[in-house]
Amino acid sequence: MALIQGDRDAAASYLDACHETAAVLDDAVLAAHASHWRALHHYFSGNLGEAMDLYGSAIAAHRQAGDTASVLTALFQLALAQAYGSDVNSALSTCHEFLELSSRHGERWTHAYSLWVSGLCHWRLGELANARQAAMEALKIQQEFKDAICTALTIELLSWTAVSESHFEAAAELGNAAAGAWKGLGTSIDAFGPHLKADSVRAAEAIRNHLSPRRLAELKAQQPRFTKEEAIARTLGGTAAAGSPVAPRSPLTPRENEVARLVAEGLSNRAIAQTLVLSPRTVDGHVENILGKLGFSSRTQVAAWAAQQAHPV
Repeated sequence: MALIQGDRDAAASYLDACHETAAVLDDAVLAAHASHWRALHHYFSGNLGEAMDLYGSAIAAHRQAGDTASVLTALFQLALAQAYGSDVNSALSTCHEFLELSSRHGERWTHAYSLWVSGLCHWRLGELANARQAAMEALKIQQEFKDAICTALTIELLSWTAVSESHFEAAAELGNAAAGAWKGLGTSIDAFGPHLKADSVRAAEAIRNHLSPRRLAELKAQQPRFTKEEAIARTLGGTAAAGSPVAPRSPLTPRENEVARLVAEGLSNRAIAQTLVLSPRTVDGHVENILGKLGFSSRTQVAAWAAQQAHPV
């Protein structure tokens, strides 16, 4: 949380305490997590070489512990560091690995971030159609998960891609949407490291160089204050007006049915994550999705529904 807020000094203190605790307890798993988030601290601080080295050791330790969810999280973060710190093609190779792994396990939270990183790699290579396609696929997942950080980062990427295509008005509109998402989070892209910040600044400068101050002001004034759901729908080309439903209800996916069955068995979200080899965040998203799709407000209602599905009258 300190890193997301851009408070890197506080994050370093927490990480020091975590490493010390892992050493005192001789806890290899805790040490792996400490190294993993120290790597992210290095990336956010612009120390790409140190970040990539630590990600390598953390991924190896996560694999040894059988923690697939943490492997997936570390892999997409490693690819992000590689995209700016080494060969972009190496980053795409890492992207291919974690996209295959996340698809195999039905792990959609990291899959969305992985698509964003893939899109970033394609954008840096000048493969703009591929960049846009990956970003749009990431946003389609966010129609259900509504992860505000992934949404903001992905809309930023789409704005940069529009700049590269010389579509400056579209880029400005997307940039405004991303700025609104960051404001809602209480942070900015600055917190996510100097490399992402630099790309954001360059895109904003290009937009200002090609559009008059008056036109920029008009575009900003014309853009309503969307919720996350409405911003995602508009970016994907939807027509939802502010305050109206964004997407129709849909039946549960096979993975959601699996989660609902485990909810009915009385498992907590953390226990479900361990059973299905998913991150707790992904399971939280699935449960929230299930409640929304079925129009329920409690796990008890989900359990009753799942029992009825298993034994229809």
